[in-house]
Amino acid sequence: MAISIQDNNDVTVKTKVRTVRDLVIGRCMTKTASTALTSTTNASTMDCSLGDFFTYTPTESATITATNVQPNQLVTILFLSSGTANYVVTFGTGMHSTGTLAMGATDARYFVMQFKGNAAGTALFSQSRTTAMV
Repeated sequence: MAISIQDNNDVTVKTKVRTVRDLVIGRCMTKTASTALTSTTNASTMDCSLGDFFTYTPTESATITATNVQPNQLVTILFLSSGTANYVVTFGTGMHSTGTLAMGATDARYFVMQFKGNAAGTALFSQSRTTAMV
């Protein structure tokens, strides 16, 4: 771990991320608490004014749409497979991605995706995604 104090008294703590749990806890502690997404009738709305970090454990195949995107906002979504079925997440209005995310039917697999808001704050564009992690 490395700790540094800037001239303006901002403190920076750097640690190595060893597990997905470390990633989630670190993100929640340093930025904002996570907001859980849920879906109803195969749809989920992500209100970006609620924060930058979202979690989603699908209970059905669903389309996620983004609202209230902030200019240049960096949004991270942690997906957790439930192991119930191979649910497919599609990205709809306000979100541009390279494709769908197939969760697979194996329980407790994590996927992380990051999106970046455009300068106008009208849409999120996919920047990165992981493969399934344990």
